[in-house]
Amino acid sequence: KSTKDSFIFSFTNKNNFRTAKVVYSKEDQHSVRCYEYCGPFFGFGDLYTNYAFSNVWKTEFRRSYPTLDLPDSMNVDDYEVFQVIKK
Repeated sequence: KSTKDSFIFSFTNKNNFRTAKVVYSKEDQHSVRCYEYCGPFFGFGDLYTNYAFSNVWKTEFRRSYPTLDLPDSMNVDDYEVFQVIKK
């Protein structure tokens, strides 16, 4: 699905919100994707997890969002997904 409002973010230090880096979708047709075997899937492989194999999050192609300089794979204990609704 294409959207210009989708974003992903990371923190260098989870205890300091000022270390947040936010990047917005480049508004291509792969901003947010849906697969029954995956968790949240952002971009064309920009950030996703595949529950069929593990709880490892991956970043591979980095085409739909500017880079967050994330590692190619990360072990994740917990994550949150938010939907922001404009009024």
